Amino acid sequence: MILTDMLLGLIPAGLIVLAGILISNASSSEFKKRNLLLYWLGVGVLSLLAMWIAAQLTSLGGHWPLFPVSVFLTPSLLGVLALILINLGALLRLRGRALFLASLLGLLTAALIIALWDNLDGLLFYILPGALILSLTWAAARKTSSLPIVLSLLVLALLAVLDPYSTSLKDNLPYWLTFIIEVLIFSLPWSSVALAGIMISAGLNKFSRSQNEAGDEAVPVSRFPAYLRYALAGLLLSFLAYRIYWSSIWDNTRDGLAGLFLAMPASLVAIGVGMVVSMKNARGRRLYGVAFAILVPIFIFGAFQRGWDVDYHALTEARAARIHTALERFHHRNGRYPDQLVELVPRDLLYVPQPVIFHGSGWCYQSREDGYRLGAVYREYFGTPLSIKIYASDGEILDESRECTQQLSALKALYEPAPFFEQEINAPTEAALPTSQAHADGEKLEPVLHAEFLSWGDWSPDDRYLPISQVVSSQGEYFTALSFLDIESGEVCCAGQQFPVQSTPWAPRLRQHFAWTPLGNLLYLTPMGDLVELNPGVAGAASWVEDMQEPFVSIAAYHQETGRVLLQTAAAYWLMDSVSRSIRQIEAVKPNPDELHWDNSAWSPHGEWLATSHLNGRVETEGSTLYVLSGENGRLERSLPMNAPPHRAPPGSSG
Repeated sequence: MILTDMLLGLIPAGLIVLAGILISNASSSEFKKRNLLLYWLGVGVLSLLAMWIAAQLTSLGGHWPLFPVSVFLTPSLLGVLALILINLGALLRLRGRALFLASLLGLLTAALIIALWDNLDGLLFYILPGALILSLTWAAARKTSSLPIVLSLLVLALLAVLDPYSTSLKDNLPYWLTFIIEVLIFSLPWSSVALAGIMISAGLNKFSRSQNEAGDEAVPVSRFPAYLRYALAGLLLSFLAYRIYWSSIWDNTRDGLAGLFLAMPASLVAIGVGMVVSMKNARGRRLYGVAFAILVPIFIFGAFQRGWDVDYHALTEARAARIHTALERFHHRNGRYPDQLVELVPRDLLYVPQPVIFHGSGWCYQSREDGYRLGAVYREYFGTPLSIKIYASDGEILDESRECTQQLSALKALYEPAPFFEQEINAPTEAALPTSQAHADGEKLEPVLHAEFLSWGDWSPDDRYLPISQVVSSQGEYFTALSFLDIESGEVCCAGQQFPVQSTPWAPRLRQHFAWTPLGNLLYLTPMGDLVELNPGVAGAASWVEDMQEPFVSIAAYHQETGRVLLQTAAAYWLMDSVSRSIRQIEAVKPNPDELHWDNSAWSPHGEWLATSHLNGRVETEGSTLYVLSGENGRLERSLPMNAPPHRAPPGSSG
């Protein structure tokens, strides 16, 4: 989605460059530069003015026009500002009316940036540094051909050393030095892409010059300078993509955004670089700028998406398997297991791959002559409890290692805060509470179901069965397992009802995914959007609704006594009678399409009325509406405008 928005920004960028080329070709050599300078200033003012108008419409309650407009214009605005800064010296040399017009446009540009600062601080955070870095590196390339090469080598070294998630370089450093390191990390995506574009542009110039000079083929001319710059450009983009790829993987482990924060500015400045290369090169080389603006964002976001799709648990297990194989080879050769994993390098492993669970946390390894154990600190996903997981072992099981215990304690202090009831409460008590005098024999209860995460619904109409769901995995695939707790026998029955999910779920989910029928059967909405019927006393599930063009996304509300169920797809509400199995679409009310907000629905006590409420748009100023529908046929009986609190609609009425 973000990449699509970025690539849509190529449309205004291409039109702006095309108009600039036409102005350049239509102007005489005397006035060509002046006309282009005024054109860049005018385009910058018009782009910022469009964003300012969108910001005003948003503040008046529009449908968020600021965001799509700003995303659409941001890449081209970055390129235009860079072209203005690159030609700043020529702007200062203007005279007469041209100088007056340029000054007026420059003041308007500054005023609009200031006016937009509160509304557009995030995007200006990308635009201004990107334009400044691009213009400075381009100016450096014009001064001397060797300086961009030196800068490229420096940026490559920084990409190899500086990791957004690494704190080892910043430990025990003074604040000013830590600040410098943070600024360097912040500037890497802009500088890497800007220098890559400049290297390609300089390489094109070197290559074409060598071809012209060797036209008579009497004296061979070296093309090494051009190839050197192409190689540096490729290394810069590849190292940046590698850094984004791994930052995206680590983002999954800790719910971070470092990969996105590297990919977005890199893609934005790539479009700006393409604009500058297209305008600053001869006709035959302008298409290289267009190719750069299209291919580099795809390459950068491809690295981001590939890292985001990596299953870091599977990656850790694969690394543990490699170490296990190396340990067995070592044991077969030496008759013992190594005291430390580093002994495997370089004969059995070129390097020891580390677990990908916590950044900077390694394996905790124990060994004896006839056995070993390889473990690491583990958690299922961000926010869940920490534990020690043994990934590979052989021989006698050893005692818990001190290294594992120390790692677990240190990481728990960082990532697993104490429960609320264990946290210190500062409110003093005036007097000590009396000691309880109640005495009772304790009874140890055994759990009826073992699972890391559970979700449960409401009791069946006869108060006998409680539906329970949990997530299970099998051969890398995930399923929602549904079962019933029988309160009479105290056992879990009908276990084994499993439904596939498309990706690893955050937790098993029953809320708004079940409804009891008057006959005591359970309607369950599977993770794939199918509605099935389950009988607590009988194994198996029967499909309920056939021939739906789009899957259901939730069971918004149900009335157990009458069997009436309100179902929801992405674009419509459906009223179903679970007794007659009839279903009809509700035409009068549609769900709010904004996925960040939730509609609310509730039945009246006897099921004759259905109330549903939702926000009218995406912002609070648009208000919300409460709809009262007939519970029998879904006909709209009344609508009532309401004031909505921030971020969600008021709950539906139940009476």
